[in-house]
Order: sequence, then structure tokens, then C-alpha cells
Amino acid sequence: MPAAAVVKEIERDGGKAIAIQADATDAKAGKAAVEKTVATFGGLDVLVNNAGTAIPKALRRRRSKRWIAC
Repeated sequence: MPAAAVVKEIERDGGKAIAIQADATDAKAGKAAVEKTVATFGGLDVLVNNAGTAIPKALRRRRSKRWIAC
């Protein structure tokens, strides 16, 4: 289900929602997503990072500042 449809369903049921698409490898995009959320709702209680790839491959642990910053 597209994100916009999920938002509409939540709002139809009386909730508040926004959908934000951001590149998880871009710290500025992550920060902008959090800032938009806080500006919209006045705070942030839960964050669900849903990042993936269409090409199956091993995920290596990364401890770079780039990953930690988000």
C-alpha cells in the first residue's frame, strides 16, 4: 500500500499521520525528516526506519559517523 494511502486511512480513522521519504545514507535527509516530524506533531515518540534494497546481499555492520548521525 502506498504511503499516501496509509496516511489517508489513519486520518480517516481519526488519527494524525505524515509520510516522509528520506535516504537513510544521507544524514541531512534524516535530520530533515525528524525536523519535519517535530514541526508537524510537536515532538517525536516513535521512529520506524524502513530501509532496504532490492538486491539481496550481506549487510555489514557499520560504525561510521554517517550511520550513527541518523
